[in-house]
Amino acid sequence: MKKILSALSICIVLGSCNSNKSEYENVYENKNQAAAEVEAEVEVTDKDNAKVVDEATPVVNAIAKGEKLISLSDCMSCHNIENKIIGPGYKEVAQKYENTPENIDYLAGKIITGGKGVWGEVPMTPHPDLSREDAKQMAQYILSLR
Repeated sequence: MKKILSALSICIVLGSCNSNKSEYENVYENKNQAAAEVEAEVEVTDKDNAKVVDEATPVVNAIAKGEKLISLSDCMSCHNIENKIIGPGYKEVAQKYENTPENIDYLAGKIITGGKGVWGEVPMTPHPDLSREDAKQMAQYILSLR
């Protein structure tokens, strides 16, 4: 009986320590699954508007993926959609920056490298493990809140 309990205890300990990945890496490992879920939700139901919907789908998908990535990250611990917490509210960011490819690229860079001084003296935490494409989708979502 002692051998069985010892073996079971060892299995539980090993099972709980089997991952060397950080929580951040685990979140972004699931991003492709989240992206697939978002794409599955976008359907063309109106045949007359199918072409317009097809052209808008990449932007809609990017915005939805950006929203999902933000919800899976640590962003909401410092930001809120409406109000300033530590950093500005997303709507405030959307009011400051026009929704252009240049601004999406700029904000994606700020998400990845972090920053200080634009919105105050508290530095924004960098997210260096985030891909440029994911950061752009997050920026697209933020700027869509205008």
